[in-house]
Amino acid sequence: MFHLPGRGTTALTVKSSPPKTAQTATRLGVRAGVLTKRDERGAWQRRYCALVPQTLLFYYDDETSDDARGIIDLEYYGDVQIVRGRTLRLATASDVPLRSFFFQAETEEQAQKWCEALSRERYFVVADERDAYRELQGEFSTTRAQDDESCSKMREASQERNAAASLSEKRAADALEVLRDQALALGLAPRQAAALTTPAAAAREVAHRLHFCGRRRESLERALQALETSQPEPPDAAEKRQSTIAALRAKLASQKQKTAHASTSRLAADARRDAALQTARAARAAVAAAASRRSRAERSAAELVDQKRVLVREVRERRARLDDARRVSSSLEHAADLPAAVAGLSVDDAVERLRRGSAPMVG
Repeated sequence: MFHLPGRGTTALTVKSSPPKTAQTATRLGVRAGVLTKRDERGAWQRRYCALVPQTLLFYYDDETSDDARGIIDLEYYGDVQIVRGRTLRLATASDVPLRSFFFQAETEEQAQKWCEALSRERYFVVADERDAYRELQGEFSTTRAQDDESCSKMREASQERNAAASLSEKRAADALEVLRDQALALGLAPRQAAALTTPAAAAREVAHRLHFCGRRRESLERALQALETSQPEPPDAAEKRQSTIAALRAKLASQKQKTAHASTSRLAADARRDAALQTARAARAAVAAAASRRSRAERSAAELVDQKRVLVREVRERRARLDDARRVSSSLEHAADLPAAVAGLSVDDAVERLRRGSAPMVG
C-alpha cells in the first residue's frame, strides 16, 4: 500500500524485485525490529518493521511473515521525531496532506535508534553504495587503461614479430638464391637447381658438390705431385707413346669398321627377315585359301556322292519296276491263250499269279 499525495491509498505491484518477505526485508534493510503501530482508529498493534533503503518501510505481523501488512513510502515523510518517551511520529510537511504514522519502541534507546535510522542512516547506505560504485568505476577505468596499454604493447610486439618474420623470410630467400647460384657454378643442372625450394636442401647440395670438388682437387694434386716427382722419361718414350696411340687408333678404326659392318649385316638380316615374314604370311594366306577351297570341294563331293546314291537307288527301283512290267506283260501274253484258266479268278489274283510265273489254276 502506497500513500500518494491527493490520491489516498493506492495498491501498486513492483516488477522484477525479490520477494518482500520479512526475512528478505531484514537482509536488505538498514534496521529491523519490533514496533507497536497505531492504526487510523487509534488502536496500538505490535508489528515487525524493516527499513529498506531508501524510502520504504515494511511492517509485518512478525519476523516470519511471508507478506507485508503494509508498506509506507517515506518520500514525503521527512519529519521524524520522538514525541513522548518511546513513541515515534512520521509526519509530512504542512503542504502535503498525508496522515501521520505513530510507532512505539520497546525502549527509549530503541526509539532513538529507529529515529536515527529513519532520519539519516537510510541515506548513508545509499551514499555508501554510491561511493562503492564510484570506487568500482574508478577501478574499472584503471583496469581498462591498463588493458588498453597491454593491448597496445601486444600490438607493437606483434608488429615487431611480423617484421622480424618478414626479414627472416627475405634473408632465407636471398640465401636460397645465393646457394642456387653456387650449386649452378659447381655443375648442378638448372632444373635440379630450381627443384631446391629450401635453404637447407640447397646448402646440403652445395656441401656435397664442394666435397666432391675437394676430393677431385686432391686427386689432381696427387697426380701432379706424382708427375713432378717422377723420373724424366727416356728419349724414345715419346716415340713409343706415339706408336701406342697410333696402334690404339688403328684398333679403334678397325672396331668402328667392324661395328659398321655388323650394323650393315644386321640391317640386311632384318630386311631378309622381313621378306621371309612377308613370304610366310603370303604362304599362310595361300594355304588358308587352299584349305578353304578343299573344304568347299569336299562338301561338293559329298553332295555329289549323295546325289549319286539317290540316282542309283532310283535307277534300281525303275529297273525293278521295268522287270516287273516285262514279266507281267509276258505273263499276260501267255495267258491270252488260256482265257478259261482265269475265268474263275479276280483280276488282282490273276496278275499276282502271273507275276509269280505260274499259270492260274481254276478253282
